[in-house]
Amino acid sequence: GAKIQKSMSLKEAGQFKEELELMGKNLEKTKLILEKFGKEIGGDIKQNKKTFLFLHALEVANIEQKKHIEHLIKTNPTDKVEKMLAIFKDCNVGAWANELKEKYYQAAMRHIEDIAVTSIRKKPLLELANFLIERES
Repeated sequence: GAKIQKSMSLKEAGQFKEELELMGKNLEKTKLILEKFGKEIGGDIKQNKKTFLFLHALEVANIEQKKHIEHLIKTNPTDKVEKMLAIFKDCNVGAWANELKEKYYQAAMRHIEDIAVTSIRKKPLLELANFLIERES
């Protein structure tokens, strides 16, 4: 692994840890992207998992949409995934997740650049971050 220079302060080490955590959260918040890479689409919806996407939709949904969500969870119709994804779309969940992803990514990049580690040692982390963000396209 990369050695951290002695000039790295505890504050900088904390920032580095925070940025790694932000990148982890970023992965969690791009769950829809991960579904494109072999995970069953709608698996979490079928299992009624309370993902961040689901919770956000529930938070911003109107009364009618909330009732529809409750009905889908209770009845598990065969078209549950399709209907839930339509609610997500109507609630702009995808746009919200992408905005959040970009926010966390930019914060992580700023903090990584501020850490007192040689640029060459940061390169693999930056490349990984860029890969994770760009693979959606």
